[in-house]
Amino acid sequence: MSPKWPTRLREVSSELENPQDESSQRRASGEAWEILFSALSLYLRFHASRLGRVAPEDREDLAADKSLDLLRRIVSGKTDLSNRSSAEIESFLSKVARNGLLDFVRKAGRWVALGEEDGAKWGVRLAQQESMAARVDSPDGLVERREFAAALRRCTEQLSPRSRWIWFLRVFYGMSSKDIAVHPKISLRASHVDVLLQRSRQTVRKCMNRRGYESRDMPPGAFVELWKRFRPETI
Repeated sequence: MSPKWPTRLREVSSELENPQDESSQRRASGEAWEILFSALSLYLRFHASRLGRVAPEDREDLAADKSLDLLRRIVSGKTDLSNRSSAEIESFLSKVARNGLLDFVRKAGRWVALGEEDGAKWGVRLAQQESMAARVDSPDGLVERREFAAALRRCTEQLSPRSRWIWFLRVFYGMSSKDIAVHPKISLRASHVDVLLQRSRQTVRKCMNRRGYESRDMPPGAFVELWKRFRPETI
């Protein structure tokens, strides 16, 4: 079964190119970011299994950065998805994730060349990831996403209001520490933001571990549910 997200991404991209009003543009932007982040996170996970070991938090940052960049390109008209097929959209995002990961591991000096045996296993891992994507539209997948989102929401409630905002702006909007620092709800030095962000990640990670979750356990499509629980007005 083909995933439905490429079709929806194509639809919201068209809405962003010709928004009816500011409200519809904000809604379309939020939905497009959710789809981009979720899809790129999935592609980054299985590309990382071949290209090199990358920490979950680094993949998360990379997915957020690439999602925000693609969203800006869609809004500006530099990237047009309206005439692309679902298969082309999937291939395009997979390539974006792979190229971004290649740049990351090369800059970090983490390139890992795999042998033939590892290469043979790659097809199995890819098939497993595609099977995970097919669960997005299943009833069990919905329950899984909602349980994960509820657990993450409870874990972030352990953070102070300011730290929770810092975590939210980085994870959901991919904002840099410098941009977060001058946000009206933050007003800190960028270096202080980095410290609070690292502490927040550790707190959330430990909390999720206690609840039986690892960073790699995020279900496919989970960010749609997460967005519902982490809307700005609820932070």
